[in-house]
Amino acid sequence: MEIQSRNLKEIGDQILTMLRPIVSRGKSLSLESEIYKELNLRGDDAEDFILAISDAFRVDMDNFEMRRYFPDEGAAIMEWPLKMFGLRSSLDSDRYASLTIIDLAQMITEKIQQQNEGKIDTSL
Repeated sequence: MEIQSRNLKEIGDQILTMLRPIVSRGKSLSLESEIYKELNLRGDDAEDFILAISDAFRVDMDNFEMRRYFPDEGAAIMEWPLKMFGLRSSLDSDRYASLTIIDLAQMITEKIQQQNEGKIDTSL
């Protein structure tokens, strides 16, 4: 799916459209929804989503810092034993930076502008 729009709100709305089939039914989605903390997107699902975003908007997300925003797949395996012993889980949402849908749309908008200007900033 190639996306042509370059307007921030339109990009945000297109991200919402891409998230709807991934996110659990009944979860409310808005531009202010936090992708991990509210929508529980993590691990391989989060990585696949970021790759889909990269393809859809034709932006380079290779340097996107997944671990800054999402726990990896292996963290889920240890969640239950850690909670059983009262230890802090690596899935605790306060360990990860906030990433809302509109934040991601802003990153994409900036990447598109940089690509259009011939300046590629690879620090996401």
